[in-house]
Amino acid sequence: ELQKLHTELTGCGIGVDPSLTQTTLTEVNKAWSRMNESAQRMEIQLNAEEDRHKRLDALLQTYREQALAARSWLLAHGTLATVTGKRLSWLRVLHEELEKALGDADHSMGSQMARLRDLSAQLQEQGVSLTGESHLEFSLLQSEWDKLVPQLKRRIEQVANDIAHRDSMRIQYKMAPEQVDELLDIFEYFDTDHNGTLDRGEVAQMMQALGERVRGEEFDRRFAEIDKDGSGTIDLNEFAELMRSRVRSIETPQQLLDFFFGLGTANQVTAERIIHVFGTVLTPAERSHLNSELRIRPNGAVDLNGLVSALC
Repeated sequence: ELQKLHTELTGCGIGVDPSLTQTTLTEVNKAWSRMNESAQRMEIQLNAEEDRHKRLDALLQTYREQALAARSWLLAHGTLATVTGKRLSWLRVLHEELEKALGDADHSMGSQMARLRDLSAQLQEQGVSLTGESHLEFSLLQSEWDKLVPQLKRRIEQVANDIAHRDSMRIQYKMAPEQVDELLDIFEYFDTDHNGTLDRGEVAQMMQALGERVRGEEFDRRFAEIDKDGSGTIDLNEFAELMRSRVRSIETPQQLLDFFFGLGTANQVTAERIIHVFGTVLTPAERSHLNSELRIRPNGAVDLNGLVSALC
């Protein structure tokens, strides 16, 4: 525009100080060039910064997704490592799941934790933090990981020992797996503090439920007979021996009736309780016969007198 005005003034014969005009044009052109160069440099810097932010956003999103997956895995398998149960069939399934979890930990999850470590280091170098998502911090995930893997190994060993124990009992007493489970159900019914053994108080309640009203020295003698290893408590094997001998020793209708009533409050014994107790020592045919003789009252209880008459 300045150049155009200068030309028009000159054409009209209007004199303009050439040095002033030329100096002004030169300075304006230089300033314009500097501004263009500065703008270009700023645009390059802005584009570079925008690209950097996009890369960091993508990096953060990748870390967040993998950290969430790792945390879900840790929480799920942390629960798996602490779950408890005694049924033989259930223990076998649990053992398989624990073995698979440990295999995942050694391979896929191990690689994922290594990737998370690298991603976390890159984010720290760029000064990026997980604002409001402290539960996804790598240090916390690493701490949980370091505790879980040994826990899985210990639990696998415990479950394997439990399975071996159940199998040895099944072989020793010639039981089917479901009969071992039923025996465990009865044992746990009397094991009120759920510590895996029956103390003197629990044994007293059990003996009373089974129709033995003994106290004092007589109770001490009976407890010593059951407590084969002299540990002061009754374990599962000792309980199994007691139940087999107790059921097999029934000879008269009255003894059978007393035993049935020992399984629950008078006239409130359920078919499930009876099958659970006798299922541990009867053959499949005997169990089927027992089940066929059960007469259920309207309240769900078994007609014990009618059952005893039918069986005896």
